[in-house]
Amino acid sequence: MNKQELFQWMTAVGTFHLATVDGEGKPRVRGMMLYTASEDGIVFHTGAFKDVYRQIAENPTVELCFNDPKSGTQIRVSGSLTEITDLAKKRVKTALLFTQRRIGKRFRGIV
Repeated sequence: MNKQELFQWMTAVGTFHLATVDGEGKPRVRGMMLYTASEDGIVFHTGAFKDVYRQIAENPTVELCFNDPKSGTQIRVSGSLTEITDLAKKRVKTALLFTQRRIGKRFRGIV
């Protein structure tokens, strides 16, 4: 699988599990919804009021696990997260999300 195929696969799967570490060094894992996956990065959203946001702020090194039970494929990606602070980029990502939501169930795995 080349990079483009990998990004397409992640987008088709649409969800993943995000592993972080809390302030006491304990692992924390939760399911997340994917916005986009491309050469620009793997983009998702969380609220600044959530524990996961604080955990990422304290330690941005994470692991993501994408799983497709239909094909029996699991791919893990590890790296360091960067918050999108550029308002213009946030608006584009938000516009993309709302466009995909309007399309409906056809893209339910993406949003």
